[in-house]
Amino acid sequence: MKRIEKGILLSAGDLSSHIACSHLTYLDLAATKGTIEAPDYRDPMLAILQERGLEFEQAYLKILKDSGLQIIEPNSDDNETALRRTVLAMQQGADVIYQASLKKGIWQGRADFLIKVDKPSNFGNWSYEVVDSKLAKETRTGTILQLSLYSELVADIQGIMPEFMHVITPEEEFSKHTYRLNDFLAYYRFIKSRLEKTILNADDIIPTYPIPCAHCEICNWWQQCDTRRRADDHLSLVAGLSNSHAAEMKKWNVETLQKLATVPLPLAYKPARGAIETFTKLREQARVQRIFLFKLLSLSSVSPCRWHL
Repeated sequence: MKRIEKGILLSAGDLSSHIACSHLTYLDLAATKGTIEAPDYRDPMLAILQERGLEFEQAYLKILKDSGLQIIEPNSDDNETALRRTVLAMQQGADVIYQASLKKGIWQGRADFLIKVDKPSNFGNWSYEVVDSKLAKETRTGTILQLSLYSELVADIQGIMPEFMHVITPEEEFSKHTYRLNDFLAYYRFIKSRLEKTILNADDIIPTYPIPCAHCEICNWWQQCDTRRRADDHLSLVAGLSNSHAAEMKKWNVETLQKLATVPLPLAYKPARGAIETFTKLREQARVQRIFLFKLLSLSSVSPCRWHL
């Protein structure tokens, strides 16, 4: 996400972030607008994975070069120049375009590879399909959205939608996984439209809450979100308590660890989903954590909201 003179410029990464966590979208947007400060934190493990991903990408590029294909690399520090070079390479019919710069409206991207295929387009008897290299052995939803976006941007240039999109993965050295674009276009367009509406309708108030999710493990915002949850004594601090459990307890007006720890037993509530025994165990877990918390507080002057297991 990037601020430009005419508004906000979006990328495939913003699509992936949006399906992972809607709160992340609002945080990134607020940071882009300058209403909050972006975090300085960068996960060192993520940096290592990115380096390994680049090495894998370069290894696949070498395979293509060794096969004798004509490869164009339109890289440039200037995005507009890189875009013009990409379009020129497509018009001239290069076999492979590496790090192809793409853009249409508020959307931009840089595809790992565009591969020439024998399907007519505005250029002649050829067109291009998108190929991306990924270390993950299973293709994730974010990757499908990324490839769908790049394919749509390619279609805007060549006048025809690619039929397939491809992912190169490490198993058996270099395995190609091919997906038919039409199988995913409806979902892609739904997510893309939802993100665009979110950006268009957003104001300076962040309407979402940092509910824990799988993306927290690699998110640059996790420290800020974790601090907020601890200050709020959020139910997610209870060991073993899921988002669905928290949603059920919210119906009972139980929204903090402390409230859960003091709910009378036996429970007077009957959960709409899940066994009452599970909720009883969670209540006891909250009680144990609260007891341990106050034992710690007897040795420290730190405010209770700063301590959790």
